Amino acid sequence: MFEAIQATKGLYLPTDIFGENYADQKYIDLIERAFIVNPDQRPNAKQLQKLFFASSSEVLTKVELKSELVHTVKIFLTGDYGTGKSTLLKKFARSALQQQMQKVSRNVVVNNKRVQLDFYDTLGTEQRNCSLIPSLTRDTNLCFLVCKLQDESSFDALGSWKHFVENQSSRCEFISLGVDFGGEKVVHGDLIEINEGTDLEAILMNGVKKCMEQQFFNIDEVKVPVQKQGKQGCC
Repeated sequence: MFEAIQATKGLYLPTDIFGENYADQKYIDLIERAFIVNPDQRPNAKQLQKLFFASSSEVLTKVELKSELVHTVKIFLTGDYGTGKSTLLKKFARSALQQQMQKVSRNVVVNNKRVQLDFYDTLGTEQRNCSLIPSLTRDTNLCFLVCKLQDESSFDALGSWKHFVENQSSRCEFISLGVDFGGEKVVHGDLIEINEGTDLEAILMNGVKKCMEQQFFNIDEVKVPVQKQGKQGCC
């Protein structure tokens, strides 16, 4: 039955990911990544195993760990209130969480390098208190400036939002997005239009690759399990 579901829905969950020795942990984020429907975007067992050990906040027992350097790209979505930023963040981060989160992380591989994407959302602070935006945008590497195609004022405001980020981030790539909410479009500027058929993954990864090429990232140290060599038989 499971094989039939896997064939039709693309479900996937490696059974040997945890190894023989592991402590009880929260696997929510891990399971979300394992059940990505598109097989081309689905991490393999080794990538999921690294994610498990790297994201764990508790000390694993009976597992030898080593340090590994990880490239981290801070991604910020900003723009006027009600332009669809939180929805875009969840789609970019492939998060199934119902509640809004100010930070959501996701791991990808770019040019054979492990890259952690940290997505930040304003959570409506742009409507309540713009003075909080500079602290949220500090050291951003990739910024998506988001407006509504049916609201010209939200497009005109993108310059101000870009200025907010530029004052706090010296190494940042900017990409402007116009979200189609339906109805007459009044915005026709230099931006990428977002609708139901838009390949958001391609937009995201193009931006991440530009950041990697320009060295717009941070280097963080994480703990990963040491890969032990198995015994080789004689026959």
